[in-house]
Amino acid sequence: MSLESVSLWVLALGGVVSALSMLVRRASGHGVPAFLGLWSCVSGCLIGLCGACAGLRDGDGLSSLFQLPVYVVGCCAAVHAYGYLRGHAEGREGAFWLFFNGMLASMVWVTAASGFLEFLVAWELMGAMSFALVAFEYRSKDSAGASWGYLLACQAGGALLMVMHAMEGGTGAVALAAVVVGVLGFGLKIGLPGLHTWLPEAHPAAPAPVSAVMSGAMIALGFYGVLTQVPLPSAGPGGWRLVAWLLAVCGTVVMVPAVALALAQNNLKRLLAYSSVENMGVVALGLGLGLYGHCCGETLMGVAGIAGASLHLLNHALLKGTLFLGAGSVLRATGTLELDSMGGLLRRLPQTGALFGASAVSLSGLPPFNGFIGEFLIYYAAFLGIRHGAAGSCATAGDLAFLALCVLAVLMLALTGGLAAAAYARAIGGAFLGEPRTAAAASAREVAPCMRAAMWVLSALSLTVMVSSPFLCRALMPPVLSALGLPSSASEVTQVSCLLSRVALVSGALLLVTALVCVARRCLPHGAETPVRPTWDCGYARPDARMEYTSTALVQPLMDYFAPLLRLHRRTHPAEGLFPEHGSVGLHTEDLANALLWRPLHRLTWRVADVVHRLQSGYLHLYVLVMVIALLALLAWGWLDGMSLSSRGGMVK
Repeated sequence: MSLESVSLWVLALGGVVSALSMLVRRASGHGVPAFLGLWSCVSGCLIGLCGACAGLRDGDGLSSLFQLPVYVVGCCAAVHAYGYLRGHAEGREGAFWLFFNGMLASMVWVTAASGFLEFLVAWELMGAMSFALVAFEYRSKDSAGASWGYLLACQAGGALLMVMHAMEGGTGAVALAAVVVGVLGFGLKIGLPGLHTWLPEAHPAAPAPVSAVMSGAMIALGFYGVLTQVPLPSAGPGGWRLVAWLLAVCGTVVMVPAVALALAQNNLKRLLAYSSVENMGVVALGLGLGLYGHCCGETLMGVAGIAGASLHLLNHALLKGTLFLGAGSVLRATGTLELDSMGGLLRRLPQTGALFGASAVSLSGLPPFNGFIGEFLIYYAAFLGIRHGAAGSCATAGDLAFLALCVLAVLMLALTGGLAAAAYARAIGGAFLGEPRTAAAASAREVAPCMRAAMWVLSALSLTVMVSSPFLCRALMPPVLSALGLPSSASEVTQVSCLLSRVALVSGALLLVTALVCVARRCLPHGAETPVRPTWDCGYARPDARMEYTSTALVQPLMDYFAPLLRLHRRTHPAEGLFPEHGSVGLHTEDLANALLWRPLHRLTWRVADVVHRLQSGYLHLYVLVMVIALLALLAWGWLDGMSLSSRGGMVK
């Protein structure tokens, strides 16, 4: 039995045993379900991680690449959940671990499925398990709507995949249509433009460890489905080119609106959810550029694009996992996720604040941090695409259009990085800096050691990925490209790896110098003590929260620039009287996909359901009429089919 199979059995059986232990909880102790669930999850993930590393060594690159985030983020999220649920699970720890272990096992099963039917069963099981976890805190007012919306998105994606499979084997336009339907079906999980609306609803509703796994590992499995289950061979070379176009266009289109919506969020987990949509757009852009490079014979562009997408996928899993776990720690410490109700948490949660801030800065894509590594290769692939189009080696209309797309992608990627930095500045400033704005924030204390340990492990691994990115490129690219059936040359892989080694060396040196400066500053003698005196601040002896910017006020000028995109509404309650005590300005945003697509579609569905309901509660003679019409239609169809068969028989004779 392979290590992958052992991991699946340990995860599945551990979840079942944890749930069954709830039946004898009075005899065995309240913490037994949590203990069994935790250790079965950690053991299964560690066993599976060894199997994934062995798979990389043996050449099974694509499955192993997508299994790594599942095992690593899943293991750390399980450790965090042990402290996160303590005192908050209301005696339902066994149910949590049953669904949590089941979700991880089904995610691994998705990457190990050998045929489409097995893949579809694993895909639907993954959706069902994660739905139960999104609805775990069912007493929350937002949980019911978010969980049902997520379930509908899962079922819609599954229906599209079945339509894709029914169209498989066709030729020409049917084959290309199957490719489009498959990308849409998996795009619902990824969060492609217009298909992302479940993400910002489900993540705030789910427990933070579940959000970490869903954002860090689950939504990325949509790319695995596109690369392995969409019927590209039957569509021929045009299928690969079509997928490259769809991914590159969707990635370019979704990045800026998603990060602009993240900038406008006051809920910390909702901000991180929109950031996940933006980062999946970056991965989609890298894959699109890489696939198009291979279609045009630009192997270096293909290797750079796919390597950049792969590294960004791993970095996003580790960094976003840390951020969601940090958001869960903040929630447990303060009881809220609203940024304007926090402040001053860095002094009260120093480790959580430091790890959250470091991960946020890195995920913004700013050099020299590791979030920049993958994006640098995507930039490189885009510039190679511009050079390819400008050289005119394949001066077709499609190549010229892709040249324009590459130019636009570079601009959008740069703008996205700047807006992401602003969004995370809002998150860090609103939650951890300044003075506490509420009594809960003022009384917050550092969370349990197991919750901090999970964040430390993910942060250390993300730093390891940055340092070892050249070696990861050499290890990942040959098996990944071979699994995709794409040509790979050792020279191109070596060239990209050498480029990464220079970037990693400069980044590591800058980080080391920064760390040494910080250590040296703390070790310097402070000299004579300076007496504490009140500051001169216009009569105020001590600053308080009323004298500082809120997180909304900090980004309000940027939000005004994107007001049409955000559908920004301002609600003002002016201060009145000579000595005003109350006054506020609120900014409300709306997702364009909801306003222009899903809400009208929901209204249409309600109207159709209302008509169907009237038919269901109608009169008896109406039911009889419907049955008679259906019977006549069946008889007519049978008669026409018989006439067609008889005419064919006559022609054969």
